[in-house]
Amino acid sequence: MSHPESHKSYRPLTILTFRIQFDTHGLSPVAFHLVNILLHSILVLLFTVLCSLITKSQSVGLIAGLLFGVHPIHTEAVTGIVGRAEILSGLFYITSFLSYLKTESSHVPVVMGWVYLLLSIISVFLSMLCKEQGITILGLFLIDQLLTLMRERFLTYRNAQSQGFVKRFKYIITILLSGLIMCYWRVFYIGGGVQPKFKDSDNPTAFSNSSLTRTLTYAYLGSLNLWLLLCPYWLCSDWSMGSIELLHSITDVRVMGLIAAILFIGTITLYSLVRVYFYNDNITLLSLLLMLLPYLPASNMLFPVGFVIAERILYLPSMGFHILVSIGFTRILRYYKNKYLRISIYIFLLQLVLLHSVQTIRRNSEWYSEETLALSGIRINPTNAKLFLSVGNDFAQKGMTICEKYYRKALELRPNYEAAWSNIGFILFNMNRSQEAEHAYLQAIGIKRDHVDANINYGHFLRIKERWSEAAEKYQTVLNRRPGYGIIRYYQGLVQLKLGNISGAEQEFRLSNQLQPNHVPTLISLGEILVNYTTTGERVSIKRVRPSRLKEASVIFIRAIDIDPSQGDKYCSLLVQLIKNESLHTTLPKSCRERVTSSAG
Repeated sequence: MSHPESHKSYRPLTILTFRIQFDTHGLSPVAFHLVNILLHSILVLLFTVLCSLITKSQSVGLIAGLLFGVHPIHTEAVTGIVGRAEILSGLFYITSFLSYLKTESSHVPVVMGWVYLLLSIISVFLSMLCKEQGITILGLFLIDQLLTLMRERFLTYRNAQSQGFVKRFKYIITILLSGLIMCYWRVFYIGGGVQPKFKDSDNPTAFSNSSLTRTLTYAYLGSLNLWLLLCPYWLCSDWSMGSIELLHSITDVRVMGLIAAILFIGTITLYSLVRVYFYNDNITLLSLLLMLLPYLPASNMLFPVGFVIAERILYLPSMGFHILVSIGFTRILRYYKNKYLRISIYIFLLQLVLLHSVQTIRRNSEWYSEETLALSGIRINPTNAKLFLSVGNDFAQKGMTICEKYYRKALELRPNYEAAWSNIGFILFNMNRSQEAEHAYLQAIGIKRDHVDANINYGHFLRIKERWSEAAEKYQTVLNRRPGYGIIRYYQGLVQLKLGNISGAEQEFRLSNQLQPNHVPTLISLGEILVNYTTTGERVSIKRVRPSRLKEASVIFIRAIDIDPSQGDKYCSLLVQLIKNESLHTTLPKSCRERVTSSAG
């Protein structure tokens, strides 16, 4: 959380579920997907119950649950493994709401009302520990309590000293203080009060110097998110890298879409306020708040975020959206008794569920692999260089030279894309095009001097070319940013060994061994230094090496052979010599004993 490059996300409960699954069945992707689907299914059932309770209509609950369950916008949250944060947060979100509803029941004693409120607040905290959006439901509770207080105080003319008024006021103070404490703990204690640092490619709007541009663009992004809920066809895994151009002027034609969204939300808001004032009905307002409040942290209105549009963040807001849609359907059916109109509405609803289901299935097929996901994204956002880089990476891992084409396209769209330069350099070097590869590495490092992957790749290039000093410099640049990078410590040790810096090499191998204890090449390299060199770096025969170093070397060689028995052919005899010469009380590994017995025979 304190690292400069940290995105400051703190989701320990989500990570805990991953850890439990990993300890149970390793990295089996099927199991991770099944758990996500199971959690989503449970959430859909709870959401259906919640809708039925707050609207006092099973029809609304059923329609909302159906639409929520199959909406294509949820593909990223359910199919993408990391989307579990949204699902878990949503589960506790709904649990909190259900507990809160109990506090409003007239059949619940005062003491139990406080118990349910406490359970609700605990559920909010757990939701926040799954994903930060969870805390927003406290805003809904607070507004609901204030509306109820105003209605009781001004509409029914209750005395401010009445028992109901005092209880309501205490609820408001409790909810408000709970929210403030949670925010302080999360932002300042856990997050250190420091905002994460993002690149301009992640959220270009945040780097604009024009307040008009920022205001228009952020508002327009909100309207796009609303459109994705209404018409989830243009779905894409990545909207960064200038996929959406900034709005610099009110004359931009896209402002029309923004105005339409404002009118749409404004009309619903006005309607919901009329329902509250004249009909004592706050369901529409609560549904609207359930849609808007969870979106607020991602709206850039409170603080800049590291993305432009992310479909997974609409998982919680879509709850309120689907309640509004369901209320609309049921009210049309209630007010219009025409037989043919009602049949048409039912047919339209059925078609909507089927269309969403088909689109969800199709969208899931696009999430089959990195290649299919990125290629589907390119169809939606053909100017997104990051998507071309992803396709290139996938082909590169498969050893397909067509990856160069996609890297070139990424650079064509974004000439200063250091990751693309670094990756194409790696591919060119593997294709024995060393001069072009070095040019690509230099381009990447010229754009960002301490870019980790570029310095690693260039460092490997220089090491293979036996340009030891230059390689050491690049590896050190990486280690300055990531001191705990064990494998780079190993390579830095090899380079230092070639440079004659024996003590430096030993230090790097020791650090590498601490960071990756089972890395056999590190163990072997450290063991060879202990056997062949003194602590001052002087090369000597075994007889002149300190016994303590020889004893440590024998332990290291035994560990290396235990991990990789194939090393026995080379190091068994040396290990036997060490044990015999120094009278070490060490047992040979089984593979070594077999080799020694075989050779003796």
